[in-house]
Amino acid sequence: TGVFEVMDITRDLRNLIAEEAPTAKIRTKASEEGMIEFRKMALLKVARGETSIEEVFRVIPTEYLVLDD
Repeated sequence: TGVFEVMDITRDLRNLIAEEAPTAKIRTKASEEGMIEFRKMALLKVARGETSIEEVFRVIPTEYLVLDD
């Protein structure tokens, strides 16, 4: 099963991108607007029984799984 992070580009996000805002600021705004981050989507698939935690750690690079919060 695939794990994806999809960011819908809203007017606010488009403005941040046009202003060359830092990536962290854009990601924060996208999360506020409902984007599910890559690591959370992977863990959601584990919770739904669609994959195992072992498979997540095997195929997804660690930098995508580390919580920076």
